[in-house]
Amino acid sequence: MRSSYARSTWLFARLVGVTSLGAFVSAHAQLHGLFGEAGILPLAPRLARVQAAMGDDVWWTRPTLLLSTGASDDALSALCVVGELASLMLALGVLPGPSAVVAALGYVSIVNVGAPFFPLQWDTLLIETLWLTALVAPWRTVLATPARASEPPHVARWALWLLVARLMLASGIVKWVGDEVWRDLSALSFHYETQPLPSPLSPWMHAGPRWTHTLGAIVTFVIELALPFFVIAGRRARHVAAAGFLLLQGLIAITGNYGFFNLLAIALCVPLLDDAVIDRVLPARWRAPGVAAARPWQVVAPSAIASLLIVLQIAQFASSLGAPVRDEIATMMERSHAIWATSSYGLFADMTTERPELVIEGSVDGETWVAYDFRYKPGDDLAEGLPITLTHMPRVDWMLWFAALTGPEGAPWVRALQIALLERRAPVLALLERDPFDGAAPRFVRVIEWDYELAPPGGDATWTRSRPRPWGRVVRAR
Repeated sequence: MRSSYARSTWLFARLVGVTSLGAFVSAHAQLHGLFGEAGILPLAPRLARVQAAMGDDVWWTRPTLLLSTGASDDALSALCVVGELASLMLALGVLPGPSAVVAALGYVSIVNVGAPFFPLQWDTLLIETLWLTALVAPWRTVLATPARASEPPHVARWALWLLVARLMLASGIVKWVGDEVWRDLSALSFHYETQPLPSPLSPWMHAGPRWTHTLGAIVTFVIELALPFFVIAGRRARHVAAAGFLLLQGLIAITGNYGFFNLLAIALCVPLLDDAVIDRVLPARWRAPGVAAARPWQVVAPSAIASLLIVLQIAQFASSLGAPVRDEIATMMERSHAIWATSSYGLFADMTTERPELVIEGSVDGETWVAYDFRYKPGDDLAEGLPITLTHMPRVDWMLWFAALTGPEGAPWVRALQIALLERRAPVLALLERDPFDGAAPRFVRVIEWDYELAPPGGDATWTRSRPRPWGRVVRAR
């Protein structure tokens, strides 16, 4: 009997809705501080310059609803609220198809103007997933139970399968090709310590014997380089692939903080499982003896769009490997990139072997310096515990990790952050753990770079540090 995927798709769409909701809630909590009217890099003047330079072409290259609404704090909040409501509707199964489209448009509108804080790879992965969710989820259903779920279009389901296979395979390839530390299987000897936001389990994993790190690297390569081919090898092979992918994502989730990425990747594994697997965990009343047949109009249009996206996915993957792509396909790829309908992926490609850490300090007199504490990144308090961010993606904490690697020339936004702290902009201070000046105004803000190492687990300290040196320039009050 042919496998059905109705209840599998039902569960997938709801998990995507929960993931999207987490992403929008996280963005909502930060946008005013990142690029609101009093943010680090106010968006309104930048958006006006882009629109003046590009005219109507901006809608083809960098579309965002903020071009129509403006980039005020109220507009940013309204955009997030719409995205949150659409994501909640998707999670609840209220008009799932249209809800996915609205959520995708909302997140595109943030990502396309969010540099340097957006996009991370999982930002674009979320958007691509939302577009595909709109193709496999029903458009007129309201609060349907799994027993009333309908079979998704076959071609659209294949587009989802290829997305998760491409995500995993590309991540394996970039590791093997791009980094000697991965090839000699020593990468995990560094990873738990040098990743952007370690978790409470990271010190224990880092302190493990060398063979565990070697074994972990081997398992990673098997999962990412071999199991993607299982996706196209039949029903039982897909189950094996899903199990491997879920294992990898679970390990990444408990040993580091990557915002909503792990939940999104887990959601993408669900379509690999047919209803026979899903029914094992569903209550009996939610299992249907048969699957509702989709109407022709529910199949033809999604299948046609999915067919095009499959072509673009394959072309995107081939292009990332250096293969030539026909001009017509390249043009379509460029158009699709504007709304992130297809993207390139390659996670954890370069393994950092040391951990430079930036500590931002302020001073009233230029002699006594006090550190600004961030909620999630390591800071001046070496005994502070490591965080669990769940689906929250703290953008400043995360990007300061990259800034430490690139230097001041590669992260000019850090100087804008220093100025914002000097001016005591409330939305920016809200991104911190606390204001160390308790209402007073500093006259100087500087950045010090340290080398951080995880302390042995179980002791009083979480980190040790050494070699302080200036990073960039001291910013002074005028």
